[in-house]
Amino acid sequence: MSLQSIQASANRTKTVAPVSWSTLSSGLSADDAPGVGYKEFVARWNDPNDAVMQKIKAAKLVKKFDSNGIVLNTQNKGQEAEVQAEPDNTNVLDQTAMSAAKRMK
Repeated sequence: MSLQSIQASANRTKTVAPVSWSTLSSGLSADDAPGVGYKEFVARWNDPNDAVMQKIKAAKLVKKFDSNGIVLNTQNKGQEAEVQAEPDNTNVLDQTAMSAAKRMK
């Protein structure tokens, strides 16, 4: 899967295209997902010598990005997209453990 294919799919289905950093790190090819973490992405975004990132900028694929992920440009201008923060798994594990402890009483 590539950023372009995600963008094309969003255009076909008339939706927006927010992509989380975990999705970028797990589902895209290395050439199409430079710096899958936020800090590395920002560093590479600001590096004028990073050929892959310059290609992404030239194609105007990225509308915006933040610590949660990126939002791709799509033809769906009326919709505003935000990448949702990913759930903190430790809280889920704590809640599961607490529920199990209550059941054991």
